[in-house]
Amino acid sequence: MLSPETLESYRRMTASERLRLTIDLSRSAWSVEPGESGACNKAIHETGTRKQPPQFNDKRGIAQIRKSQRSGLMAMIKTVEDVLLEMVGVCERLALSYAILGGLAVRVHGIPRPTYDVDFEVTVTDQQLIDFFEASEKIGYEVAAPYRKGWRDVVRGMPLVKLKTYVEIGRTIDVDVFVNDTPFQASMMERRLPVAFDDQHLWFVTPEDLILMKLLANRPRVADVIFVQGQLDESYMRHWAHQLDITDRLNTALATSN
Repeated sequence: MLSPETLESYRRMTASERLRLTIDLSRSAWSVEPGESGACNKAIHETGTRKQPPQFNDKRGIAQIRKSQRSGLMAMIKTVEDVLLEMVGVCERLALSYAILGGLAVRVHGIPRPTYDVDFEVTVTDQQLIDFFEASEKIGYEVAAPYRKGWRDVVRGMPLVKLKTYVEIGRTIDVDVFVNDTPFQASMMERRLPVAFDDQHLWFVTPEDLILMKLLANRPRVADVIFVQGQLDESYMRHWAHQLDITDRLNTALATSN
Protein backbone atom coordinates (compact mmCIF):
# COMPACT_ATOMS: atom_id res chain seq x y z
CA MET A 1 0.00 0.00 0.00
CA LEU A 2 1.34 3.42 -0.95
CA SER A 3 2.10 5.93 1.76
CA PRO A 4 0.24 9.26 1.91
CA GLU A 5 3.49 10.99 1.00
CA THR A 6 3.93 8.86 -2.12
CA LEU A 7 0.33 9.42 -3.17
CA GLU A 8 0.74 13.15 -2.76
CA SER A 9 3.94 13.11 -4.83
CA TYR A 10 2.04 11.48 -7.71
CA ARG A 11 -0.68 14.06 -7.35
CA ARG A 12 1.86 16.87 -7.74
CA MET A 13 3.32 15.34 -10.92
CA THR A 14 2.27 16.56 -14.34
CA ALA A 15 0.58 14.15 -16.75
CA SER A 16 3.80 14.13 -18.79
CA GLU A 17 5.83 13.10 -15.75
CA ARG A 18 3.40 10.31 -14.89
CA LEU A 19 3.54 9.07 -18.49
CA ARG A 20 7.33 8.97 -18.51
CA LEU A 21 7.40 7.15 -15.16
CA THR A 22 4.82 4.63 -16.39
CA ILE A 23 6.87 3.92 -19.52
CA ASP A 24 10.04 3.47 -17.46
CA LEU A 25 8.31 1.17 -14.96
CA SER A 26 6.81 -0.89 -17.77
CA ARG A 27 10.20 -1.33 -19.41
CA SER A 28 11.77 -2.49 -16.14
CA ALA A 29 8.93 -4.86 -15.24
CA TRP A 30 8.59 -6.42 -18.70
CA SER A 31 11.65 -8.63 -18.20
CA VAL A 32 10.21 -10.31 -15.09
CA GLU A 33 6.42 -10.15 -15.28
CA PRO A 34 4.00 -11.77 -17.74
CA GLY A 35 1.56 -9.55 -19.61
CA GLU A 36 -1.86 -8.77 -18.15
CA SER A 37 -3.71 -9.15 -21.43
CA GLY A 38 -5.51 -12.37 -20.48
CA ALA A 39 -7.18 -10.83 -17.44
CA CYS A 40 -7.99 -7.64 -19.32
CA ASN A 41 -9.57 -9.52 -22.21
CA LYS A 42 -11.65 -11.60 -19.80
CA ALA A 43 -13.03 -8.45 -18.20
CA ILE A 44 -13.90 -7.00 -21.60
CA HIS A 45 -15.58 -10.22 -22.70
CA GLU A 46 -17.83 -10.13 -19.63
CA THR A 47 -19.19 -6.77 -20.77
CA GLY A 48 -20.44 -8.03 -24.10
CA THR A 49 -17.49 -8.72 -26.37
CA ARG A 50 -17.52 -12.02 -28.19
CA LYS A 51 -16.12 -14.66 -25.82
CA GLN A 52 -14.15 -16.39 -28.58
CA PRO A 53 -12.72 -13.52 -30.64
CA PRO A 54 -10.96 -14.10 -33.98
CA GLN A 55 -7.82 -16.18 -33.62
CA PHE A 56 -4.45 -14.64 -34.40
CA ASN A 57 -1.87 -16.52 -36.45
CA ASP A 58 0.48 -17.37 -33.59
CA LYS A 59 2.55 -19.70 -35.79
CA ARG A 60 3.32 -16.83 -38.12
CA GLY A 61 4.34 -14.57 -35.25
CA ILE A 62 6.58 -17.24 -33.69
CA ALA A 63 8.18 -17.90 -37.07
CA GLN A 64 8.97 -14.20 -37.44
CA ILE A 65 10.58 -14.13 -33.98
CA ARG A 66 12.72 -17.20 -34.71
CA LYS A 67 13.82 -15.68 -38.01
CA SER A 68 14.83 -12.50 -36.19
CA GLN A 69 16.68 -14.50 -33.54
CA ARG A 70 18.67 -16.33 -36.22
CA SER A 71 19.55 -13.10 -37.98
CA GLY A 72 20.58 -11.40 -34.73
CA LEU A 73 17.83 -8.78 -34.86
CA MET A 74 16.37 -9.55 -31.42
CA ALA A 75 18.91 -7.56 -29.45
CA MET A 76 16.34 -4.84 -28.90
CA ILE A 77 13.07 -6.22 -27.51
CA LYS A 78 10.04 -4.14 -28.45
CA THR A 79 8.59 -2.26 -25.46
CA VAL A 80 5.27 -0.65 -24.59
CA GLU A 81 6.87 2.68 -25.53
CA ASP A 82 7.79 1.34 -28.96
CA VAL A 83 4.25 0.07 -29.56
CA LEU A 84 2.69 3.31 -28.33
CA LEU A 85 4.82 5.48 -30.61
CA GLU A 86 4.47 3.13 -33.59
CA MET A 87 0.67 3.17 -33.34
CA VAL A 88 0.64 6.95 -32.93
CA GLY A 89 2.90 7.15 -35.97
CA VAL A 90 0.48 5.07 -38.04
CA CYS A 91 -2.43 7.30 -37.01
CA GLU A 92 -0.52 10.46 -37.83
CA ARG A 93 0.68 9.20 -41.23
CA LEU A 94 -2.92 8.34 -42.13
CA ALA A 95 -4.22 11.63 -40.65
CA LEU A 96 -6.47 9.79 -38.18
CA SER A 97 -7.70 11.44 -34.99
CA TYR A 98 -6.93 9.25 -31.98
CA ALA A 99 -7.05 9.24 -28.21
CA ILE A 100 -5.12 6.92 -25.90
CA LEU A 101 -7.17 5.20 -23.20
CA GLY A 102 -6.98 2.00 -21.15
CA GLY A 103 -4.08 1.22 -18.84
CA LEU A 104 -1.81 3.97 -20.10
CA ALA A 105 -4.49 6.61 -19.56
CA VAL A 106 -5.27 5.26 -16.08
CA ARG A 107 -1.64 5.74 -15.13
CA VAL A 108 -1.25 9.15 -16.81
CA HIS A 109 -4.30 10.45 -14.93
CA GLY A 110 -3.71 8.37 -11.80
CA ILE A 111 -0.84 6.44 -10.22
CA PRO A 112 2.05 5.29 -12.45
CA ARG A 113 2.46 1.50 -12.60
CA PRO A 114 3.67 -0.94 -15.25
CA THR A 115 1.26 -1.73 -18.07
CA TYR A 116 1.55 -4.17 -20.96
CA ASP A 117 -1.20 -3.18 -23.39
CA VAL A 118 -1.91 -0.15 -25.55
CA ASP A 119 -5.52 0.97 -26.15
CA PHE A 120 -6.79 3.61 -28.55
CA GLU A 121 -9.95 5.32 -29.67
CA VAL A 122 -9.75 6.19 -33.40
CA THR A 123 -12.01 8.15 -35.73
CA VAL A 124 -11.86 6.12 -38.92
CA THR A 125 -13.92 5.11 -41.96
CA ASP A 126 -14.11 1.49 -43.10
CA GLN A 127 -11.55 2.15 -45.84
CA GLN A 128 -9.26 4.03 -43.46
CA LEU A 129 -9.44 1.09 -41.06
CA ILE A 130 -8.24 -1.21 -43.83
CA ASP A 131 -5.40 1.24 -44.49
CA PHE A 132 -4.66 1.24 -40.75
CA PHE A 133 -4.45 -2.57 -40.73
CA GLU A 134 -2.15 -2.63 -43.76
CA ALA A 135 0.15 0.04 -42.34
CA SER A 136 0.32 -1.80 -39.00
CA GLU A 137 1.09 -5.15 -40.64
CA LYS A 138 3.97 -3.58 -42.54
CA ILE A 139 5.70 -2.75 -39.24
CA GLY A 140 5.19 -6.15 -37.64
CA TYR A 141 1.66 -6.22 -36.20
CA GLU A 142 -0.73 -9.13 -36.57
CA VAL A 143 -4.38 -8.54 -37.53
CA ALA A 144 -6.74 -11.52 -37.34
CA ALA A 145 -8.32 -12.28 -40.72
CA PRO A 146 -11.95 -11.67 -39.64
CA TYR A 147 -11.09 -8.09 -38.62
CA ARG A 148 -9.64 -7.42 -42.07
CA LYS A 149 -12.88 -8.74 -43.56
CA GLY A 150 -15.01 -6.35 -41.51
CA TRP A 151 -15.83 -8.30 -38.33
CA ARG A 152 -15.88 -6.21 -35.11
CA ASP A 153 -16.05 -6.98 -31.43
CA VAL A 154 -18.64 -4.82 -29.66
CA VAL A 155 -18.39 -3.49 -26.09
CA ARG A 156 -21.58 -1.74 -24.96
CA GLY A 157 -22.26 -0.63 -28.53
CA MET A 158 -18.66 0.46 -29.22
CA PRO A 159 -16.90 -1.38 -32.08
CA LEU A 160 -13.51 -2.83 -31.18
CA VAL A 161 -10.71 -4.39 -33.22
CA LYS A 162 -7.52 -5.97 -31.91
CA LEU A 163 -3.92 -6.13 -33.05
CA LYS A 164 -0.90 -7.72 -31.46
CA THR A 165 2.84 -7.70 -31.91
CA TYR A 166 5.17 -10.49 -30.87
CA VAL A 167 8.14 -9.40 -28.79
CA GLU A 168 9.43 -12.89 -28.03
CA ILE A 169 8.07 -16.41 -28.07
CA GLY A 170 5.18 -16.59 -25.61
CA ARG A 171 4.92 -12.83 -25.14
CA THR A 172 2.94 -10.25 -27.03
CA ILE A 173 1.84 -6.67 -26.62
CA ASP A 174 -1.84 -6.26 -27.44
CA VAL A 175 -3.37 -3.21 -29.08
CA ASP A 176 -7.12 -2.65 -28.67
CA VAL A 177 -8.62 -0.08 -31.02
CA PHE A 178 -12.11 1.28 -30.35
CA VAL A 179 -13.73 2.71 -33.48
CA ASN A 180 -15.46 6.07 -32.86
CA ASP A 181 -19.09 5.18 -33.58
CA THR A 182 -21.31 6.47 -30.73
CA PRO A 183 -22.25 9.91 -29.35
CA PHE A 184 -20.25 9.21 -26.18
CA GLN A 185 -17.17 8.29 -28.20
CA ALA A 186 -17.57 11.45 -30.28
CA SER A 187 -17.66 13.46 -27.05
CA MET A 188 -14.48 11.75 -25.86
CA MET A 189 -12.68 12.68 -29.05
CA GLU A 190 -13.81 16.30 -28.84
CA ARG A 191 -12.46 16.59 -25.27
CA ARG A 192 -9.14 14.73 -25.69
CA LEU A 193 -6.05 16.30 -24.16
CA PRO A 194 -2.45 16.60 -25.43
CA VAL A 195 0.25 15.19 -23.15
CA ALA A 196 3.87 16.08 -23.85
CA PHE A 197 6.19 13.11 -24.29
CA ASP A 198 9.80 13.76 -25.23
CA ASP A 199 9.63 15.95 -28.35
CA GLN A 200 5.99 15.39 -29.27
CA HIS A 201 2.45 15.55 -27.93
CA LEU A 202 0.27 12.46 -27.57
CA TRP A 203 -3.53 12.68 -27.35
CA PHE A 204 -5.21 11.12 -24.30
CA VAL A 205 -8.82 10.88 -23.18
CA THR A 206 -9.73 13.20 -20.30
CA PRO A 207 -9.89 11.84 -16.73
CA GLU A 208 -13.70 12.14 -16.77
CA ASP A 209 -14.06 10.13 -19.98
CA LEU A 210 -11.57 7.57 -18.75
CA ILE A 211 -13.61 7.05 -15.57
CA LEU A 212 -16.79 6.65 -17.60
CA MET A 213 -15.11 4.14 -19.94
CA LYS A 214 -13.90 2.08 -16.99
CA LEU A 215 -17.32 2.09 -15.35
CA LEU A 216 -18.96 1.23 -18.67
CA ALA A 217 -16.69 -1.81 -18.95
CA ASN A 218 -17.65 -2.74 -15.36
CA ARG A 219 -14.11 -2.13 -14.13
CA PRO A 220 -14.84 0.24 -11.25
CA ARG A 221 -11.35 0.63 -9.77
CA VAL A 222 -11.00 4.32 -10.55
CA ALA A 223 -10.24 5.68 -7.08
CA ASP A 224 -6.60 6.41 -8.02
CA VAL A 225 -7.70 8.64 -10.88
CA ILE A 226 -10.29 10.45 -8.77
CA PHE A 227 -7.77 11.03 -5.96
CA VAL A 228 -4.90 12.23 -8.17
CA GLN A 229 -7.10 14.52 -10.27
CA GLY A 230 -8.93 16.03 -7.33
CA GLN A 231 -11.11 18.45 -9.32
CA LEU A 232 -13.29 16.71 -11.91
CA ASP A 233 -16.21 17.83 -14.05
CA GLU A 234 -18.82 15.90 -12.10
CA SER A 235 -21.76 17.36 -14.02
CA TYR A 236 -20.30 16.08 -17.28
CA MET A 237 -19.78 12.63 -15.81
CA ARG A 238 -23.32 12.53 -14.40
CA HIS A 239 -24.76 13.55 -17.77
CA TRP A 240 -23.09 10.68 -19.59
CA ALA A 241 -23.55 8.23 -16.74
CA HIS A 242 -27.30 8.80 -17.13
CA GLN A 243 -27.08 8.37 -20.91
CA LEU A 244 -25.03 5.18 -20.54
CA ASP A 245 -27.12 3.79 -17.67
CA ILE A 246 -24.19 3.62 -15.25
CA THR A 247 -25.28 6.25 -12.71
CA ASP A 248 -25.22 3.73 -9.84
CA ARG A 249 -21.65 2.75 -10.71
CA LEU A 250 -20.56 6.38 -10.82
CA ASN A 251 -22.22 7.14 -7.49
CA THR A 252 -20.45 4.15 -5.92
CA ALA A 253 -17.07 5.14 -7.38
CA LEU A 254 -17.37 8.73 -6.16
CA ALA A 255 -18.58 7.71 -2.71
CA THR A 256 -15.83 5.12 -2.32
CA SER A 257 -13.15 7.58 -3.35
CA ASN A 258 -14.40 10.20 -0.91
